[in-house]
Amino acid sequence: MEHSKEDAPSPSWLPSFRTSPQDSDKPITYADLGISVKHKTQQTVLGTTRTWNSLSRWEWSYLVVSLLGLSASLGVTIERLVVLKKNSDDYTFAMVLFLTLVFCFYYVIHGVFKERPYELGVFIISNFVVLIYCIINYSSCVNAESTNSESCTQDIKSMKLVRLVLAAVLSPCLITAGIWLFRNYYVSGNLIYRTVGADLALQNMCQNLFLCSTLLKFDLQLEGSMIILVLKNGAVTTDTFERVVLGVGVFFSVIWIILGFLAMRFEQKVMVWIFLGTSFFEPAYVLYEMIKAHTSKELDTNLRNCIYLCGSFALVVRVAVFVYMILVMKNFGQGLRQKVYGIKEHLSSDPPTEIQEDNEVIAPNDKPEP
Repeated sequence: MEHSKEDAPSPSWLPSFRTSPQDSDKPITYADLGISVKHKTQQTVLGTTRTWNSLSRWEWSYLVVSLLGLSASLGVTIERLVVLKKNSDDYTFAMVLFLTLVFCFYYVIHGVFKERPYELGVFIISNFVVLIYCIINYSSCVNAESTNSESCTQDIKSMKLVRLVLAAVLSPCLITAGIWLFRNYYVSGNLIYRTVGADLALQNMCQNLFLCSTLLKFDLQLEGSMIILVLKNGAVTTDTFERVVLGVGVFFSVIWIILGFLAMRFEQKVMVWIFLGTSFFEPAYVLYEMIKAHTSKELDTNLRNCIYLCGSFALVVRVAVFVYMILVMKNFGQGLRQKVYGIKEHLSSDPPTEIQEDNEVIAPNDKPEP
């Protein structure tokens, strides 16, 4: 008795799937084919991020070296904060350095795991600022020693030298490798492609959203640095007006930044307009402090120059935040937040796809005609 082709058994090496009539209408998955898939991205509360196994050896090396270098610098800075007097200029500089290092931890971790070239760019700038600060801080100690000043003892000088050596060795390496990684992320745009797909318009919108998000974080860092620098007598201030302004300013800055992130995440234009309308308060205060520093005769020259530099950066970044927030607002309602944050508002009426990984369609679902 002869068997027809249809009755012939399948070879033993083929995976078995679609054993019931209902399964014939379902999309084919990699599991049906017996293929295990290692996903390169995952959806979290903060949006789409890369998985641990998706990082290359170069990225792991950069991440580990960066974290070790930052930890060493942070340890030295904490030691200085414990030893130094709170009413000294060195204590003020150490506080600024501490804040910068904390933000650097966030920039390098978040920048690598979310492939954010702009955050790596801010990390590079922060490393350069730390290096310049260590050079100026040590040179001021040498100058004080040459004038027989007691403000810089041998122990302080040795500690500043250790910090300078750490910065001089690690910062150029981190800056050079960071520029290479920045370019790689910016040119490839792999995570953006996996997040929003091949639509160029959505990719450009996503770039603007990520840049605006990075600028908000950098703005918060500069605001914190500016608040520390304008304190009189280091971390101690007896001026009641200054206490009130700084207390209200810190609270307002945090609320303002949170408002900006929530406005972008939930695409609320009302929140954006409130955000933009209140964005002029901080620049006005920065200008006031810069003018005040210029007219002050008691202020240290290095501290005055730092206020000028930090204030100028803060003004430029605030203008950039204003411009990019408007660009992001114009893209509201075009499906970007559903892609970036995984927010599902309605079920799609499009037919399902057969094999899909990381938002990339492999093959369409062509149902057989009855």
